[in-house]
Amino acid sequence: NDLLKKYYRAQKVVSTDDWETFYATLQTALPVAIRINKSKPCWKHIRSHVENTRKFTCIEWYPDRLAWHCDSAVFNTDPELKKWVDSANAGGLLVYQEAVSMLPPLYLQISPQHKVLDMCAAPGSKTMQAIDMMHAGESEDGPYTRYNQGMILGNDMDTRFLPSVR
Repeated sequence: NDLLKKYYRAQKVVSTDDWETFYATLQTALPVAIRINKSKPCWKHIRSHVENTRKFTCIEWYPDRLAWHCDSAVFNTDPELKKWVDSANAGGLLVYQEAVSMLPPLYLQISPQHKVLDMCAAPGSKTMQAIDMMHAGESEDGPYTRYNQGMILGNDMDTRFLPSVR
């Protein structure tokens, strides 16, 4: 896209010598990234299943081996894997979430007593991640056994996206 090239060249985010490498990187497909919802009683089973597919690689900086990624070409050419992940996503057991969007809740170090206002809540993956973090330290194997003292309010400027936050 010529407008995209023109825009980024004008920003001077990279030197002229590095332009071709930079632009080629922009055209590279992102990996498929997932995050396992620790708020589900079967989260350890889901993590084991993801590990055993041998198609996903653990995102090492994410706690408890709950975040994984897979090359998009591998993922998109394996209909059984895609079907399983889609089903687990639909059931709320895991979410598709780009690795970079996992960072804000981690940096905030959300705890059970925090009050969180998420002003860009759609589609809801960071909000769910914040909920998981609010329940940190609770039962490792089952449903949460105590109530947290904090709250999360999720909103989005574009009302078309709000149904995905529910």
